[in-house]
Amino acid sequence: MRQVKIKKALVMAAIILLLMIPIFGLPFSIQPGDSATVVHGSNPPRVSVLQAKQVINVKIHIVSGSNITAANITDWLKLAGDVLSSFSFNVTAVNNHTSYNQSANVPNVLNIWAVPAKSWGHGNISGINGEEIQLPPGDCTNIHIKNSTLAHEIGHKFGLVHNMTDPNNIMHPDNQGAPPKSCHRTGTNLTEEQRAQARNSTAARAHGAHDMGSGTSQWDAHKDVPHDFIDLSFAEVWATDQNIYLTFTVDNFIAGAERLGFYLETDNDPTTGDPYEGLDYYAGFDPAYEHVIFERYDEDWVPLDPTGITYDFALAWHDADLPPIIVGVHLTLPIAMLERKAGDLLSFRATGEYDGCVDRLPDEGLSNILYVPEEVPAHDIAITNVSPSTTSVRQGESLNIDVTVANLGDFDETFDVIVYANTTEIGTQTIISLSSGDSTTLTFPWNTTGFALGEYTISAYANPALGETNIDNNEYINGTVRIIRRGGFGC
Repeated sequence: MRQVKIKKALVMAAIILLLMIPIFGLPFSIQPGDSATVVHGSNPPRVSVLQAKQVINVKIHIVSGSNITAANITDWLKLAGDVLSSFSFNVTAVNNHTSYNQSANVPNVLNIWAVPAKSWGHGNISGINGEEIQLPPGDCTNIHIKNSTLAHEIGHKFGLVHNMTDPNNIMHPDNQGAPPKSCHRTGTNLTEEQRAQARNSTAARAHGAHDMGSGTSQWDAHKDVPHDFIDLSFAEVWATDQNIYLTFTVDNFIAGAERLGFYLETDNDPTTGDPYEGLDYYAGFDPAYEHVIFERYDEDWVPLDPTGITYDFALAWHDADLPPIIVGVHLTLPIAMLERKAGDLLSFRATGEYDGCVDRLPDEGLSNILYVPEEVPAHDIAITNVSPSTTSVRQGESLNIDVTVANLGDFDETFDVIVYANTTEIGTQTIISLSSGDSTTLTFPWNTTGFALGEYTISAYANPALGETNIDNNEYINGTVRIIRRGGFGC
């Protein structure tokens, strides 16, 4: 009897579930990192993906004596993802160290260090420098690390500056005064404008470029040259279809008589440019005069007009009301300024140069990224089909030939289309202002009076537009038409 009741209950539950489907809809899945809005009352439900989070890879470094654990940092990363909303942070590795060692930093990821004291600036206050965040515990008296500190530094990473007016804002500096004292930040809010700024920042796009293969970052060995101000620390290069973005930082940024920048091999041809590596361009910065340097190799390095290349300083930030420290320069080089470019690979080397002393990154050879050439607007007309209405016609009778024409370029075009039987012109029609991306079909009547009996190859040709370079698709040959004797079959 008990088993019968259980079976009845299961049947009723199944019926109720089936009845609920029209109300609540069928199951659905959202990819990790996505968020969705479900509209009930439909079957299946309508799912609108609001925003997929950008994944930022992280490596955690724990130094002995920091009293900060990997579990602490993982929790703080979750808070940072919640506050910034557009990012999620994926921990790829956790390493333990006896002391801070910059050479342990991994390229193309955010390196987070738990350290007893920061290695630059105010040692007890957390800070970010390029792709590296250092988190000290504080002095345990006036300065204390908070669960919001890491989110604050990651905000700087994605272009957010200090908010000095709202203590509830995550970008409000926590350590203020002389001497500094903590407890000035009381919340973890961000405005929608700040979130949008972080989401669209150059740093966010750089991480996306790394993931797509069109960007890379590198760290350089510390103190491998005698001069701190040309001792390269970090370099990053990434490209879009419009610009090449170049970043370098140095151990100690001094406005001295040196130059810091990048040699570029842009055309995948070692026979052009500076032997033996085929270096084509140099884009750099002169700290003494704060101006951009742009050169091309034409049997020797020749100065070019740098107008169009923009720069801004790379900054290291503290979680304090202290001014940021200039540590390097970001250069934005429009690809259109490169006359010598080809292929899909950009090779480069960062250098610091002073009085015969050179620091190279990499030390040997060149680094590479996928290179996206500039997409230049183009003229491109194409014949995509030719179709005679019949393959056999009596001499003196008529048939139609349909010709389909497409505008594959970026401009509206006016041009002539000509149809041939063998090499004899059948007719010409003018297409006026065919819009970019559109196609149209023209019909050409062919009266075969005066044409000899036999077989004719049918083709169409579009006269090239002014500036059109791809003319291989301007001609289309398709089909044959046989002209036969009137009143009979065959020739």
